[in-house]
Amino acid sequence: MNALSLFTGTGGLDLAAIQNGIEIIGMCEIEPYAVSVPGKRFNGIPIFNDIRELKGGDIDGTVDIVFGGSPCQDLSVAGKQAGLGG
Repeated sequence: MNALSLFTGTGGLDLAAIQNGIEIIGMCEIEPYAVSVPGKRFNGIPIFNDIRELKGGDIDGTVDIVFGGSPCQDLSVAGKQAGLGG
């Protein structure tokens, strides 16, 4: 099965997917630091920057699964830690 990862972050969900036999055929993450981690961890997988500009034709292959992490800037210790309502 092929998957498209949205709001990839540092690739935790992607790592779990790969360990369970799912092939990641594209990732989408806008934060520069977060993009640098999967870029090193998952060589060869295209990383798209802005979900608002991502089009179906950008992805090579058939996507069976689309998954994503919840944007966590307000929850992460790397963010403002304002919480869900902040």
